[in-house]
Amino acid sequence: MGGAMQRKLDDAEAEPLLQQCRQMASDMEALRRSEQRYRALVGDDDAGDRCADREDPSTRAQCLHGIESALAALGVEESEEPAAAAIMRAAEEARAREEELHDRLDESAARGRALESKLSELTRAADTLQRALDGSVLAVGDEEDASAAGDRAVEALKRLCEDSVTASAVMGGAMQRKLDDAEAEPLLQQCRQMASDMEALRRSEQRYRALVGDEMRVTAVRTARTLRRARSACTVSSLRWLPLAWRRVKSQRQRPS
Repeated sequence: MGGAMQRKLDDAEAEPLLQQCRQMASDMEALRRSEQRYRALVGDDDAGDRCADREDPSTRAQCLHGIESALAALGVEESEEPAAAAIMRAAEEARAREEELHDRLDESAARGRALESKLSELTRAADTLQRALDGSVLAVGDEEDASAAGDRAVEALKRLCEDSVTASAVMGGAMQRKLDDAEAEPLLQQCRQMASDMEALRRSEQRYRALVGDEMRVTAVRTARTLRRARSACTVSSLRWLPLAWRRVKSQRQRPS
């Protein structure tokens, strides 16, 4: 029962993927309507040639500006290609993307229906197994014995395991696609954050090295001064001690035996 409930929760998490696909399909429909409006603005080449002299320059400039904005929104790079041809090419690319999104939406819907069917089967199998374990369906008649009922329960358990593996594989594929689409941008942000952190660590390391270098130089200067003072003190003490030692030795030699 715990496995069946876990599968149910996993199926519930796949619903946002369907919502994303529907949102993408809605966006593509909006792009298609925008494309139709811009086609109406541009029109055929011959009609544009006939109406070129009658157009208001300000209106034409506004139309051209709108076309350039539409091309920028559709991701068309600036080139020597005519505006109408560029819009047609961008429209074809948008239509191809729209068809791909519809295919993904259909696949997601099919996976959702398959998951619902598997969940129903798993629920029924779990209920059957639970009743079998509780002893409610282990009624032993004249034609079957307890071993046959046990075999039936084992078969139900095997089917439950197989269905669980199948549902897990389907759900894993759906979730992997969702993760691949959703985690691409956060991964880039994480890489940028890591690069920023490394740069901050490098600057901190440089400051630390500069600080440690200054402290080491100060310590070295202090140590050198201490050594010079100790050496001077030892030299003065030795100079004072030698005459005293010589006079003591001399006095001992002069004593009578």
